[in-house]
Amino acid sequence: MSSLPPLLDVRDDLRTARRESDADVNDDVDAVIERLEEVPERDPGGQDAMIDEIDNELLRLEEQLDGDPARRIGAARNRLRIYRHAMGESSEHLAVIDTEFQSGDARPGAVPADVRNEEATVEATVLNEAAPREVVPVVRFLDDGDELKSVTGSPVELGENDQRTVSVTAMVPEGADGYTVTVVDAEDAPTA
Repeated sequence: MSSLPPLLDVRDDLRTARRESDADVNDDVDAVIERLEEVPERDPGGQDAMIDEIDNELLRLEEQLDGDPARRIGAARNRLRIYRHAMGESSEHLAVIDTEFQSGDARPGAVPADVRNEEATVEATVLNEAAPREVVPVVRFLDDGDELKSVTGSPVELGENDQRTVSVTAMVPEGADGYTVTVVDAEDAPTA
Protein backbone atom coordinates (compact mmCIF):
# COMPACT_ATOMS: atom_id res chain seq x y z
CA MET A 1 0.00 0.00 0.00
CA SER A 2 1.26 3.50 -0.86
CA SER A 3 1.50 6.03 1.89
CA LEU A 4 -1.28 8.52 2.47
CA PRO A 5 -0.37 12.16 1.69
CA PRO A 6 0.31 13.87 5.05
CA LEU A 7 -2.43 16.45 4.55
CA LEU A 8 -4.97 13.63 4.15
CA ASP A 9 -3.63 11.55 7.01
CA VAL A 10 -6.27 12.42 9.60
CA ARG A 11 -6.33 8.94 11.12
CA ASP A 12 -4.84 10.09 14.45
CA ASP A 13 -7.47 12.83 14.69
CA LEU A 14 -10.20 10.27 14.10
CA ARG A 15 -8.82 7.90 16.71
CA THR A 16 -8.50 10.73 19.24
CA ALA A 17 -12.07 11.91 18.54
CA ARG A 18 -13.30 8.34 19.05
CA ARG A 19 -11.36 8.00 22.31
CA GLU A 20 -12.60 11.37 23.67
CA SER A 21 -16.22 10.92 22.62
CA ASP A 22 -19.06 9.66 24.77
CA ALA A 23 -20.88 8.43 21.62
CA ASP A 24 -20.30 4.98 20.16
CA VAL A 25 -18.63 5.87 16.85
CA ASN A 26 -16.21 2.92 16.60
CA ASP A 27 -17.71 1.50 13.41
CA ASP A 28 -17.95 4.93 11.76
CA VAL A 29 -14.34 5.82 12.56
CA ASP A 30 -13.09 2.41 11.40
CA ALA A 31 -15.00 2.80 8.11
CA VAL A 32 -13.47 6.24 7.43
CA ILE A 33 -9.96 5.03 8.28
CA GLU A 34 -10.42 2.06 5.95
CA ARG A 35 -11.54 4.40 3.13
CA LEU A 36 -8.60 6.74 3.76
CA GLU A 37 -6.17 3.87 3.42
CA GLU A 38 -7.62 3.10 -0.04
CA VAL A 39 -6.98 6.61 -1.41
CA PRO A 40 -3.33 6.10 -2.52
CA GLU A 41 -4.35 3.00 -4.48
CA ARG A 42 -6.77 4.99 -6.64
CA ASP A 43 -5.73 6.70 -9.83
CA PRO A 44 -5.87 10.51 -9.47
CA GLY A 45 -9.18 10.69 -11.38
CA GLY A 46 -10.83 8.32 -8.91
CA GLN A 47 -9.43 10.01 -5.83
CA ASP A 48 -11.76 13.01 -6.12
CA ALA A 49 -14.90 10.91 -5.81
CA MET A 50 -13.43 8.90 -2.96
CA ILE A 51 -12.39 12.03 -1.05
CA ASP A 52 -15.91 13.44 -1.51
CA GLU A 53 -17.34 10.22 -0.05
CA ILE A 54 -14.92 10.40 2.89
CA ASP A 55 -15.89 14.04 3.48
CA ASN A 56 -19.56 13.04 3.56
CA GLU A 57 -18.80 10.26 6.05
CA LEU A 58 -16.87 12.74 8.20
CA LEU A 59 -19.81 15.17 8.09
CA ARG A 60 -22.15 12.45 9.37
CA LEU A 61 -19.61 11.59 12.07
CA GLU A 62 -19.20 15.26 13.04
CA GLU A 63 -22.99 15.57 13.45
CA GLN A 64 -22.97 12.68 15.96
CA LEU A 65 -20.37 14.38 18.15
CA ASP A 66 -19.98 17.56 20.14
CA GLY A 67 -17.19 19.48 21.88
CA ASP A 68 -13.55 18.65 21.14
CA PRO A 69 -14.30 15.43 19.22
CA ALA A 70 -16.59 17.35 16.83
CA ARG A 71 -13.92 20.06 16.41
CA ARG A 72 -11.33 17.40 15.55
CA ILE A 73 -13.59 15.97 12.86
CA GLY A 74 -14.26 19.49 11.55
CA ALA A 75 -10.51 20.09 11.35
CA ALA A 76 -10.10 16.79 9.48
CA ARG A 77 -12.76 17.88 6.97
CA ASN A 78 -10.93 21.18 6.53
CA ARG A 79 -7.71 19.32 5.70
CA LEU A 80 -9.54 17.30 3.04
CA ARG A 81 -10.88 20.53 1.55
CA ILE A 82 -7.40 22.07 1.46
CA TYR A 83 -6.01 18.94 -0.20
CA ARG A 84 -8.77 18.95 -2.83
CA HIS A 85 -8.14 22.63 -3.55
CA ALA A 86 -4.40 22.09 -3.95
CA MET A 87 -4.88 19.12 -6.27
CA GLY A 88 -7.49 20.96 -8.32
CA GLU A 89 -5.29 24.02 -8.82
CA SER A 90 -2.15 22.15 -9.88
CA SER A 91 -1.41 21.65 -13.57
CA GLU A 92 -2.14 18.28 -15.14
CA HIS A 93 0.34 15.50 -14.24
CA LEU A 94 1.85 17.60 -11.43
CA ALA A 95 1.24 16.68 -7.80
CA VAL A 96 2.15 18.15 -4.44
CA ILE A 97 2.97 15.18 -2.24
CA ASP A 98 3.91 16.91 1.01
CA THR A 99 4.27 20.43 2.42
CA GLU A 100 5.71 21.95 5.57
CA PHE A 101 7.14 25.12 7.04
CA GLN A 102 10.91 25.04 7.60
CA SER A 103 10.34 26.55 11.05
CA GLY A 104 7.49 26.37 13.49
CA ASP A 105 5.41 23.42 14.55
CA ALA A 106 2.01 22.88 12.96
CA ARG A 107 -0.20 20.22 11.47
CA PRO A 108 -0.17 19.79 7.68
CA GLY A 109 -1.93 22.72 6.02
CA ALA A 110 -1.82 24.85 9.17
CA VAL A 111 0.32 27.96 9.62
CA PRO A 112 2.51 27.80 12.74
CA ALA A 113 1.53 30.62 15.10
CA ASP A 114 5.15 31.71 15.57
CA VAL A 115 5.68 32.53 11.87
CA ARG A 116 2.65 34.79 11.40
CA ASN A 117 3.66 38.30 10.37
CA GLU A 118 7.19 36.98 9.79
CA GLU A 119 9.15 35.86 6.75
CA ALA A 120 9.07 32.07 6.50
CA THR A 121 9.83 29.32 3.99
CA VAL A 122 7.31 26.73 2.88
CA GLU A 123 8.74 23.54 1.38
CA ALA A 124 6.80 21.24 -0.91
CA THR A 125 7.66 17.87 -2.38
CA VAL A 126 6.38 17.86 -5.95
CA LEU A 127 6.11 15.15 -8.59
CA ASN A 128 6.06 15.59 -12.36
CA GLU A 129 4.40 12.58 -13.99
CA ALA A 130 4.83 13.87 -17.55
CA ALA A 131 7.54 15.05 -19.95
CA PRO A 132 10.25 17.42 -18.65
CA ARG A 133 8.93 20.91 -17.97
CA GLU A 134 9.47 24.15 -16.11
CA VAL A 135 7.11 24.56 -13.16
CA VAL A 136 6.39 27.16 -10.50
CA PRO A 137 5.18 26.55 -6.91
CA VAL A 138 2.38 28.81 -5.66
CA VAL A 139 1.60 29.23 -1.94
CA ARG A 140 -1.79 30.57 -0.91
CA PHE A 141 -2.24 31.75 2.67
CA LEU A 142 -5.75 31.32 4.06
CA ASP A 143 -7.85 32.68 6.91
CA ASP A 144 -10.69 30.27 7.64
CA GLY A 145 -10.60 29.11 4.02
CA ASP A 146 -10.51 32.60 2.46
CA GLU A 147 -7.37 33.52 0.54
CA LEU A 148 -5.35 36.33 2.12
CA LYS A 149 -2.30 36.27 -0.08
CA SER A 150 -0.78 34.29 -2.95
CA VAL A 151 2.99 34.02 -3.46
CA THR A 152 4.63 32.58 -6.57
CA GLY A 153 8.00 30.87 -6.20
CA SER A 154 10.90 30.65 -8.62
CA PRO A 155 10.68 28.43 -11.71
CA VAL A 156 12.09 24.92 -11.36
CA GLU A 157 13.00 22.44 -14.10
CA LEU A 158 11.53 18.98 -13.49
CA GLY A 159 12.40 15.91 -15.52
CA GLU A 160 10.00 13.13 -16.41
CA ASN A 161 8.84 11.30 -13.26
CA ASP A 162 11.01 13.72 -11.29
CA GLN A 163 10.23 14.23 -7.60
CA ARG A 164 11.92 16.97 -5.62
CA THR A 165 11.51 19.52 -2.87
CA VAL A 166 10.88 23.14 -3.86
CA SER A 167 10.55 26.12 -1.55
CA VAL A 168 8.85 29.50 -1.43
CA THR A 169 9.90 32.19 1.03
CA ALA A 170 7.30 34.82 1.86
CA MET A 171 6.00 37.19 4.50
CA VAL A 172 3.22 35.25 6.23
CA PRO A 173 0.06 37.33 6.78
CA GLU A 174 -0.78 37.89 10.43
CA GLY A 175 -4.28 36.38 10.14
CA ALA A 176 -3.21 33.27 8.21
CA ASP A 177 -4.30 30.01 9.81
CA GLY A 178 -3.86 27.72 6.80
CA TYR A 179 -2.09 27.43 3.49
CA THR A 180 -2.07 25.42 0.29
CA VAL A 181 0.72 24.76 -2.18
CA THR A 182 0.05 24.10 -5.83
CA VAL A 183 2.47 23.62 -8.67
CA VAL A 184 1.73 24.89 -12.16
CA ASP A 185 3.46 25.01 -15.51
CA ALA A 186 5.63 28.16 -15.65
CA GLU A 187 3.58 29.65 -18.50
CA ASP A 188 0.41 29.28 -16.38
CA ALA A 189 1.89 30.87 -13.24
CA PRO A 190 0.05 33.84 -11.73
CA THR A 191 1.83 37.16 -12.14
CA ALA A 192 2.26 39.76 -9.45
